Amino acid sequence: MNAPESHLHLGNAHHVLTLPGRSYPISEELREKLCFTSEDILYIAKGHQADRGVLGFQARLDQDRLVYERRVVDYLELKSLYDNDERLQVFAPQDDAKLQQEMLSYIRHAIREDASDIHIIVGKHPDPNNHQNLVDSTLIRFRVYGRLITYHTIPRARGEQLIACMCQTMTDQSEKTYNPQVNQNSRLGPKFAKNAGLYIGRIASGPTEDGLHCIVRLQREDGGTITSFEQLGYLSEQQEHLRVMMHRGYGVFFISGAVGSGKSRTLANVMKRMFLDANGEICIVTLEDPVEFRIPGSQQKPVNVTAEVSDTNDNAWLSGIDHMLRSDINVATIGEARHASIPAVISLALTGRPVWTTIHCSNATQILGRLHDAGVEQSVLTDPLIIAGLVNQSLVPVLCPHCKVPFFKVRDSLPADLVTRIEKHCAPENVCFAGDGCTHCKKGISGRQVCAETIIPNAKFMHAYQQGGALRAREYWIKHMNGITKCQHLIRLVNAGLVDPRQGERAAAVSLDEDALFFGEEGPRESARKRSKSDSDRRTKRRPPPRERPNKRESVPSPSVTPLRPAIGALDAAVA
Repeated sequence: MNAPESHLHLGNAHHVLTLPGRSYPISEELREKLCFTSEDILYIAKGHQADRGVLGFQARLDQDRLVYERRVVDYLELKSLYDNDERLQVFAPQDDAKLQQEMLSYIRHAIREDASDIHIIVGKHPDPNNHQNLVDSTLIRFRVYGRLITYHTIPRARGEQLIACMCQTMTDQSEKTYNPQVNQNSRLGPKFAKNAGLYIGRIASGPTEDGLHCIVRLQREDGGTITSFEQLGYLSEQQEHLRVMMHRGYGVFFISGAVGSGKSRTLANVMKRMFLDANGEICIVTLEDPVEFRIPGSQQKPVNVTAEVSDTNDNAWLSGIDHMLRSDINVATIGEARHASIPAVISLALTGRPVWTTIHCSNATQILGRLHDAGVEQSVLTDPLIIAGLVNQSLVPVLCPHCKVPFFKVRDSLPADLVTRIEKHCAPENVCFAGDGCTHCKKGISGRQVCAETIIPNAKFMHAYQQGGALRAREYWIKHMNGITKCQHLIRLVNAGLVDPRQGERAAAVSLDEDALFFGEEGPRESARKRSKSDSDRRTKRRPPPRERPNKRESVPSPSVTPLRPAIGALDAAVA
């Protein structure tokens, strides 16, 4: 059958807009069902008017507020629209392949640089030759040890094509149509991930004011090996807390932190260790979006969600958790406790099995506030047998031992407030800063490690929370439970010459004087010491005066009460 040339022939090579690299690129599968042209005509193949992909594409046009004509045609007529477009044979297979190889090349290079993410930023950027001028371009940036570094600059159009090609032809979890006008999530297909040396590549794309921003999270294949808590960077006290949590057969355990803080990696290592400690005689089931780390022995289940951000994602999480409630499992792992699914996570723990999950918070005690905001009942929220473990962590850059620079050599070039914090709260003689880099490192950094705080709640801790919220609970934890804050952990690392204080403050999102500001200028350890001495003085005042006894030596004043723990400066000096 020949297509009617009168209205289907396209003499202009740029009329078809649904080809790769055009304004509205769609998948090859969807091109079998529709075609959109520059005449604002949407051609739909007969029998596909109610197709999900077709309806999604129409919604995209409606969102762009386009006025267009809708025509239903035979498949052969639809096919002729593409056949008559001169760019199809030149661009589609050849350019897709080139763009795919270009993207894989960026991923491989990022892996060699130990990057955790690739940012593709399309828009207006400062001209390298004149920073006052803005030019249209695409920046390819790598996040290496927490810092964003520009690796390459390409033309704006090439960046748009690169993102469209990756989201449309290289993913296995996405909508049928790539829409640059909305935020979308997808995942690099297994074939491409393996080709690039990845276990998984998570893709998040969306519009900006003047362009596009696409982030590819790089999860390397680790073969299921275990990284110890010490290797991750946890202090010995914190390692003990984690071991106690692992051996409890009840409650919810939260690992919190910002995006990119290593929460999922820590959680995966907890699961691997629990499986080995039980000699493989337990059933661990995980619910993840997507599955990020290989956990041998666990049943890892992906959440069945769509790529476009919507309320259906929450429903998918709830459905997955509900399925776990009726399953024969020993340990449940929820990849992320989202606001809508938090009550379901708590309900899962109330069935008598331990539940591990991650949540976004800036410190460990704030987790309680997140749970309260999500509607968890106070009686449940303050039960330490249910809320059984609170962890918060960040990843801080570790200095290269070969080129780091002592504090005294750069002191005069540092901001005055930073110098004050170092000299007041650290051991300046041990503090070091990042050098310019050497053959052993990447710009003065040799890797990253955890900076954390861990809490095993008890009844008094929860009572403090009931009385005064997260701040009162935090105060009780530090003063009466020997809690080590993330600030104190950072100070230990700085005093050991392992972390640049500037980079540490930025990466951990805490300042070196945070605890001092929280407790007053004396800091948490001095505050605890003064409180201990004050309590002792009050007890002494209540005692009756000693009776005078003949032929006895005069009473000797009692020695001052020994502080509960040494002052933080002495503690850090000992650790350093």
